Amino acid sequence: MNKKQLVEYIKKEKWDVQRARAAIFAVDLAYTQYAQIDLDFLPGVTYSPLFCHFAVGNDDPFTQIINQKYVQGIAEKIYRDYLKNRKTIERIIKDSRQLEKKLDNVWDRFQKNESASNDELAQYFQEAITISKKWWQYNALMENKGEVIDVKIIPELAKKHGWKIDYAREVVSVLAHPEKQSDLNQERIDFLKICLGVAKNKKRENIGLPQLIAEYIQKYFWIKSDFCRAIIISPGKLIKETENEINNKKIIGIKKELSGMLKNFKAIETRKRRLLNKLSLDETDLKKIEFAQKSIFWLDERKRQMMKQLYYLFCFLEKIAERFEISFEDLSFYYYGEIAQLLESGHSLSMDVSAKRRQETFAMYERSKPSTYFYGQEARELLNVATYIEKTKEIKGMVASRGKSARVAGVVKIIHDPSKAKFKTGEILVTSMTRVEFVPLMRKARAIIADEGGLACHAAIVSRELNLPAIIGTKNATEILKDGDEVELDMRTGEIKILKSK
Repeated sequence: MNKKQLVEYIKKEKWDVQRARAAIFAVDLAYTQYAQIDLDFLPGVTYSPLFCHFAVGNDDPFTQIINQKYVQGIAEKIYRDYLKNRKTIERIIKDSRQLEKKLDNVWDRFQKNESASNDELAQYFQEAITISKKWWQYNALMENKGEVIDVKIIPELAKKHGWKIDYAREVVSVLAHPEKQSDLNQERIDFLKICLGVAKNKKRENIGLPQLIAEYIQKYFWIKSDFCRAIIISPGKLIKETENEINNKKIIGIKKELSGMLKNFKAIETRKRRLLNKLSLDETDLKKIEFAQKSIFWLDERKRQMMKQLYYLFCFLEKIAERFEISFEDLSFYYYGEIAQLLESGHSLSMDVSAKRRQETFAMYERSKPSTYFYGQEARELLNVATYIEKTKEIKGMVASRGKSARVAGVVKIIHDPSKAKFKTGEILVTSMTRVEFVPLMRKARAIIADEGGLACHAAIVSRELNLPAIIGTKNATEILKDGDEVELDMRTGEIKILKSK
């Protein structure tokens, strides 16, 4: 498609838009697979064509643009298949875990070969890329983030039992919550335990602190990384973080937070038992709730696996950048195939090509076709067409977690890059979507408002375990709200009212 044809096509369709920080390398790897999905148990599934936009220097430089009919259609297909035989989503989970183990194996072999030659480095990298490409095809299947739960399961249960939609949503949110703490909340629990261990160690109490630290790093080495770079956690850095936490929160505050997190999760379990005893749910109802629970579980697994492999791949990039005397930032602008060519031939991208990619870029990925790129003003025009939202002052989303009150009021703080954010305790966090690096801010927030997400998304899972009010899927909150606005959240309807504009 040329630009004119592309504009007409974009105008005719509805688009699922998400924004984040990401390196071109990572997005190119993922999106080539999104366009080329080829899984024998889900024939005919496709996201082609799909688009993305980069604007270097923006808070959220990457914009994901996928046709809503593909996102919803694939999710509904998996849901329908599950109601028949339960196999589809279980196959996704099983296969993705096997791919994770294969990638772990490549990384372990690479770690043991510190003096790997360039040829060996190329072989490790290619093995990792081959596994990762297959994994991204499985990852693509859950791009719906659990919205199918709100669109299909909740209305079906509400109609069948004569429930109001908000009550049905609350029932499903509670009954479908995973049996174990999410990885991100479990990480926080383990970190707080290390904080208490550091405090005891200072009093010369032998509590096996070195083992606690080693186990934490082995389990969560990927936790600080993102879609742009791998960040290595050393014992020294971890100890320094715990000391800062102790200084800021004091031991009593750490114990209170730890106790609160454990208490909140037990409260969810208690509410589950009470609801199951109270409600007359038949086998079909339970199967639908089971699907929701498996979806939420997989979304959490998906996040962990994603961050692990990005950690591995960006560490490979660090090594390649060092070997070929290229800055890591420059290498992150390569497409993944170009890095393989660099390893094979030693030839790097020309300055002209590198400079071109630092402009605004609009990329189109199509099945069985080379990717197409538009730059500069053309890229901006295409982005504006794809992300156009009709002007409205109404802000309404989906209640992902009610918290403790029917209404919540507070002051808005819009956050795009949490690493640069100045966020005060008690502010209302507003963002396009939350990711791993948002969790420290979420713990300080009075409430969460997100443009994107479904009941199985990151913001929904974490906020429920924190018992934190959260409204997601507003589509326009970051466009309408401004820092300093005073707002009120209706935790029954998902409506957000501006009380006072800044």
